[in-house]
Amino acid sequence: YLQGFQKKCFFFEVVNMLRMDVLLVASLLPEVPLRMLLILTAECLFMALHIWRKPFVKFDFQILDHLDVLSLLSVLLPCGARLFFDLRPAFSETFSILRH
Repeated sequence: YLQGFQKKCFFFEVVNMLRMDVLLVASLLPEVPLRMLLILTAECLFMALHIWRKPFVKFDFQILDHLDVLSLLSVLLPCGARLFFDLRPAFSETFSILRH
């Protein structure tokens, strides 16, 4: 076992580092909606990969897998909320035009 990972998922440390690099590059984008959309998309993809592979060793009710999913959610939910509140005025204008 390599730092809690299963033998078939020894490469997941690289995946986690790639996730951090993507978040770092996305945080440098000047436009907030684009930044939030990129972070949201990347976190969804990394979460899907994590849920599909379940890379950590299977002990203590898979607590490491659950904790890693929670850490992904801790980034995903605030970015989704920020994107929703930033784009809400644009959606309200669009739907107000359709009502008239």
